[in-house]
Amino acid sequence: EPMNYKRLASISYGHFAIDILNSSIAIILTSVSGDFDLSVSQIGFGAMIYTFAAAFSQPLFGLVADRLRGRWLGAIGLAWTILFYALAAFSPSYPVLITLLTIGALGSGAFHPVGIVNAADAGGDYPTSSTSIFFLLGQSGLALGPIVSGIVLQNMGLAGLPYIALAMTPAVVMMAIFLNDPM
Repeated sequence: EPMNYKRLASISYGHFAIDILNSSIAIILTSVSGDFDLSVSQIGFGAMIYTFAAAFSQPLFGLVADRLRGRWLGAIGLAWTILFYALAAFSPSYPVLITLLTIGALGSGAFHPVGIVNAADAGGDYPTSSTSIFFLLGQSGLALGPIVSGIVLQNMGLAGLPYIALAMTPAVVMMAIFLNDPM
């Protein structure tokens, strides 16, 4: 069976987008450290809470995806993270910011289990090759997230978060179009 390039491109682009957002958290917290009078340990705590929410929710979302047999959960997960990332721009305090970002992290937890299944499935007879492309784009997103968010936040402050979020929405559209078949 040949590789399904449209499916692989859409899930890999989604991985790129969500990991740009995931790797921006420490930069976001650092950028507001003066406004919210944050210590270094509070920045670290916020990043930890976000990461734990994204990681520990993955098995739950994996079970949901297995029961519902839906590829759509990846697109919804990315859209969820985008929404809360944009809402975080309006945070009046550190606790509100951490709460919004952590709720958004659940979208990452929903994306990743479905993403890996989609990537392997898109590979046809080449599941390992397609999975490596999926991981390449995710790692590229992790690498670019801090500099992208750093540039935007340096110039716009938290008000720039909706623009970063908006830039990730084409990945949701692409996944909604190309991942709509049942597993």
